[in-house]
Amino acid sequence: MRYIYLYSVSAVMLAVLYGALTLLAGGAAGVVAAPAASNASQQARATLASALAGVIMSAPLWFIHWRWAVQEQARWSREPGHTVLRAFHRFYLYSVVCLSLMALLIAGGITVAQLARVALAARVSYPADDWARGIAAAVQSAALWAYHWRLIERAESAPNPASQPPT
Repeated sequence: MRYIYLYSVSAVMLAVLYGALTLLAGGAAGVVAAPAASNASQQARATLASALAGVIMSAPLWFIHWRWAVQEQARWSREPGHTVLRAFHRFYLYSVVCLSLMALLIAGGITVAQLARVALAARVSYPADDWARGIAAAVQSAALWAYHWRLIERAESAPNPASQPPT
């Protein structure tokens, strides 16, 4: 049951961290772009504060639980008979890869569409926080995909003790 807890908390905290980092980028861009005494600046500062709190709370929780899950998985992978646990680990990795690729497609598509609208004069401009959120989401999605894909490749190349003949 511990592995369900570890992977569940890791997944939820990774999602919270992803959202908080995206909001952090938008809030920071809004603070920089908005006039200091404006309502937009106050709203951007409030967004920035909330996003910062989300990052401060979720990053350590994700890191601690993810490291713990990886350590447990390393221990399981050396012992035969843990095929369900290995499958659960791979399911988590493939799920994160798929979701991050979907998020990259969406965030990248929205950002490219904004750029095309500006280039084609269909719209004069977009607020800086819109650009920052879109770019941050695309970069984070690509980084998540690359990190977890690397872990998948490592897991796929590792020998499976269940398939090894007894010694």
